[in-house]
Order: sequence, then structure tokens, then C-alpha cells
Amino acid sequence: MKQPPPRPVLAVQRVMPSYEQVAGQLRELILSRELPPGSRLPAEGELSALFGVGKSTTREALRLLAAENLISTRRGAHGGTFVVQPEPREVQTAVAQAVRRLGGSGHIQVEEIIEVWSLLEPTATRSAAQHRSAEDLERLFKACELPENASDEQLAAKATEFHAAVLQASGNKLLELICQPLSDLAPTLQRASASKVLLHTAGDEHRAIAQAIADRDGDLSFKLAWNHILRVGSVHAGADDTPLISEASTQGDSVASTAG
Repeated sequence: MKQPPPRPVLAVQRVMPSYEQVAGQLRELILSRELPPGSRLPAEGELSALFGVGKSTTREALRLLAAENLISTRRGAHGGTFVVQPEPREVQTAVAQAVRRLGGSGHIQVEEIIEVWSLLEPTATRSAAQHRSAEDLERLFKACELPENASDEQLAAKATEFHAAVLQASGNKLLELICQPLSDLAPTLQRASASKVLLHTAGDEHRAIAQAIADRDGDLSFKLAWNHILRVGSVHAGADDTPLISEASTQGDSVASTAG
């Protein structure tokens, strides 16, 4: 008896729930700026008629977009649903939380965080040497001023303040947005037994980086920043050897030439 031919395997995608389809179309209109920040969305009933869905479906779609902070609802005579104006700090916070969650779940290793940080912040440091203003230098050197007998928490706060000042001085908003969440994690990457020593020596390294930026020495600031981040990585890994600037020079120039 002749066997029937095998059934073909069809590459199909499951149909999304109606509210996700509505949310997806509205999201695209917002991200493409066809619905620019501050614009008012049609009323719930009008949106339902436009999409050919019930009000409950539209309500769920709007709730999803609100959870993504793409829209917000205002009450009152001049209320309604409006497209939210994005704020860099909110995006930065969301990225930081995502990185911490992925790191905590094991999807991202600490070594990967340090590697990406070492690729980005030295470049920002070089850019800071080119673009820094007098106000930037004031912030940098202020962040290098450590209280006498400072606690680990105070030293960690100063380290975070310094890295934020470097990124701000770079003048590149996107680089600052991407890199800041990584540098904010630095104090949490240190082993408890070595954190006090590292944080104290980090102050000296921060001052050297700040001085190179003040001198507009982009190459030296890049190498010092690279070396500094490698030290954070070596402490996390439990390494005893401190990378030398000469070693950072070779690797830093390699990264710089690749980026250039």
C-alpha cells in the first residue's frame, strides 16, 4: 500500500493576542514619532473603532504601553492619554536594572560586564580630554576629594561620582547613557576582603585620570582608564597582580585603532 507523502513543516508564527497587536501598532507609531512626545491619543472608544476591537482589548493595550512608560493618563477637564517625553535618566535606570537582573540570574557574567565597560569608558575618557569644560574639571577633581577616614560606602559613592563626571565630560549623551549603568556597578564587583584597599588606591588613579583630562592628554587618559578598569576586574577575579600602564598601553592602542 502506497504511503501518503509526509506533511510539510510550515514556518508559521502564532497569532498574537489582539491587545498585543494593538499595543504593537501604537508602539511603532510612538517610536517612529508619528505620535510625537506630548501628543494626545484618541479616546478609548475611538481607538477601539479604529482597530476594530472591543474597549477591553484597547484598555489592555494602553495598560501595556503605560507599563513601558510610553504613555501616561491625566485626569480632569484637560485630561486624556498622552505620549510620554523620554528622559535619559529613566532610560539609564532601566538599563541598569536590566543589567543587574541579568547578572543576578546568571545570564550575564561579571567578566562580561567588565569587558564591555573596559571597551567603552576609556573611549569616553579620551573624549573627555578633548571636550571637557571648566565645570567638568571642577566636578572631576571634586569627586577625587576623599573624606578623612572615609568608610567603604563613602569611597564607593565617590568612585561612582567620579565615573559619572568622566562620562558627562565626554559630551556624548549616548555613550553616557550606555556606560553609566556599567560603571555604577563597579563598587559591587569588588570582593569584600579587597574592597577597602582597592577603593583607597582607586582615589589615586582617579586623580591621575582627572589630571590627564585636564592636560587634554587623550592617549594617557585612555591608558590610565583602561588600566584602572582592569584592576577592578583583577580584584574581582582574585588576582594579585596589578596591570601596568605599559601593558594597558599595548591593549589600549589596539582597542583604539580598532575603534578608529
